[in-house]
Amino acid sequence: IFTLISLSLSLKINIVDEDFIEVLVGNPPVPMKLLIDPVAPFSYMLKKFESSTLLPFDAYKFSNSFGTFEGKWKSDFFYLTADKIFPLRIKFLMVEQTTSVLDVDGVIGLGYSEKIDDDCSVFEQLHKMTDVFKIDNLMSYDKNKKLLTIGELPKSDNYNPVKFPLFEGDSKYPAAFVNLTKIRFINGKDRRDWNIN
Repeated sequence: IFTLISLSLSLKINIVDEDFIEVLVGNPPVPMKLLIDPVAPFSYMLKKFESSTLLPFDAYKFSNSFGTFEGKWKSDFFYLTADKIFPLRIKFLMVEQTTSVLDVDGVIGLGYSEKIDDDCSVFEQLHKMTDVFKIDNLMSYDKNKKLLTIGELPKSDNYNPVKFPLFEGDSKYPAAFVNLTKIRFINGKDRRDWNIN
């Protein structure tokens, strides 16, 4: 079936409610509403679901701005394309205990990582589907157009993309970060230095 489909340079996913995408997960596929997190290096699920293709792995615990999450690594199929035809087998954390009050089925992580397993990365899974996708490690998160694009940047629309080097937190606080001094960040205490008209 892959040979019948033209090569795509990106994966486009419609955004709902500004910060979420709706996908199918597992077998049989279950609809899930996932929060988009562009800095998390992996996805994690808060809603339990039954699936015949779910694979279990080791336990893991981490914290981020949403709270503390503890559970077990699992792997299952995620249907991210609009037609829900092509499943990606993605490794994620099935959360069993949390301090978070997130009211969502799960979180899709689209961040950079050299420490987390490649099987957790949506980008790495798309790279494996070379008959269907030929993507770069780029992402566009456009709330105005309600479109999440993985694999390429959109055509110029009054923006000037700038590259910033990323660095990673430790395993307890997994995320991708940029150095704020590189973007001329000013601490809130220094408001007297702002030039605001």
